[in-house]
Amino acid sequence: MIAPDADPKKIFVPGEVNEAHFQYLDNPAFAPYKEASYRQLGLKPGDIVLDAGCGTGIDTFAMASMAAKVGRIIGVDRADPMIVEARRRRALEHYDLDGEVSFVRADLTDLDEFESDSFDVARIDRTLQHAGAKERDDTAPARILAELARVVRPGGTIQACEPDWGAARIDAGVVAEATGRKISNAFVETRRIYHPRIGIQLAALFRQVRINPTHRMRYIIACRTLAEAEAIFRFQENAADFTNTGDKYSITAREAAVWLAALEAASKSGEFYASLPIHVVTGQVPLET
Repeated sequence: MIAPDADPKKIFVPGEVNEAHFQYLDNPAFAPYKEASYRQLGLKPGDIVLDAGCGTGIDTFAMASMAAKVGRIIGVDRADPMIVEARRRRALEHYDLDGEVSFVRADLTDLDEFESDSFDVARIDRTLQHAGAKERDDTAPARILAELARVVRPGGTIQACEPDWGAARIDAGVVAEATGRKISNAFVETRRIYHPRIGIQLAALFRQVRINPTHRMRYIIACRTLAEAEAIFRFQENAADFTNTGDKYSITAREAAVWLAALEAASKSGEFYASLPIHVVTGQVPLET
């Protein structure tokens, strides 16, 4: 049985990065939508690409390894540990890289390291959901997209991939169903992810900063075992953090234990199912008139 008082390394703490974040980013469950989104970019030989919020470089390396043979790709992240890890992985040379790859630490809301019209393509993946969390800045996603529109040339491509946590689904039978629903609602309403529904807001945000949406797609990440889902949904972490909080979202230690046990039992019996929709919006920077 999973212990509700376990102390895993937490990932829902704004501004903190640890090994748990690297493991989360490496989760193979994200691969299908990523691969489909890369194809939608239509990368061409010689393209200069910005991977905004690059993390450990997973998408950076993937795009650099594509047959399109991009000319240059730069990964940008504000977190020093992410840049250090991305550079470490680059040095391993385990990647078949066709293009020049580099990593830069920078704030996505102020990319003054780059001149306007510097890139042909910019892509951002599951980063806007966290934007502004540490500063409690609700305008951060729009400001980041505006900066991407500035550094991408007219006619260039911008793509954003973000989840809708409000549409996440967790099925583990009827045991402790009410507790699970309470935790799910609390996760969204308390903004454990600072912009929990950013996925369904992407197209509007694109238009707000004058990026023309050209393609919209919705992918479902589906997990049929607890082990698969735990890495994404962090059931233990959330159960612990909503236990005995003293507010309307509070659950008891017993409720947490029963819920976690129900998840484990459902996984063993084959009844477990968890899903999270990822929205992918691709757009074009307007041509100059």
